[in-house]
Amino acid sequence: MAALLVVVTGACIARAQEDSNFDIAGLQAIRGTVARTSGSSVFVKVHDGTVYQVETGANTHFVKNGAGVSGNMAHAGDTVLAGGELDSKKHTLGAVFVAVVDAAELAELDQRRAEWGKTWLAGTVTAKHGTELVIKRPDGVVNTVVVDEDTSFRKRHQSITLPDIQVGDGMTATGTSTKTAFTAKVLTVVDAAEIREWSRLKDQ
Repeated sequence: MAALLVVVTGACIARAQEDSNFDIAGLQAIRGTVARTSGSSVFVKVHDGTVYQVETGANTHFVKNGAGVSGNMAHAGDTVLAGGELDSKKHTLGAVFVAVVDAAELAELDQRRAEWGKTWLAGTVTAKHGTELVIKRPDGVVNTVVVDEDTSFRKRHQSITLPDIQVGDGMTATGTSTKTAFTAKVLTVVDAAEIREWSRLKDQ
């Protein structure tokens, strides 16, 4: 999940401060303050006073200061963003990731959340037509991504070209959006399994 987590948590997307639970690029999530921790559970209190039990495990990814860390770094009083499989009735969340964030990161979270689909997006390539890629986002929205001579292509920190991108690849893109298409400045290929996992969690 490393590449996509950098985009989702390090690049910072979230709703406004008053929202208790929401979607992050199609993944269910909560934001609040750590009330306490117990074993593999992190109990997070959101703005309306509800406490969610966030269950972590071997497949949970932890992020602090915009970078992946080994093990749970959340402590009582920390502000955290947690995403995964949410049960709003039982107030539980099976965590795919838990990110400890500070005030500056929260401000960027709000900005990046507002820019989702406008200045950046992520998804799976479903078709290629010349200089156009059809991308299905984790939230189910389909975008046409246009590339031109100013677009750069990357995979695992290396430069690639448009022919290297195949149908089925996962990708992130930054650029500008119009009513008909998204023009990419930078396209980055990521593990398609990460995109599929986000889509699976959204549909549950």
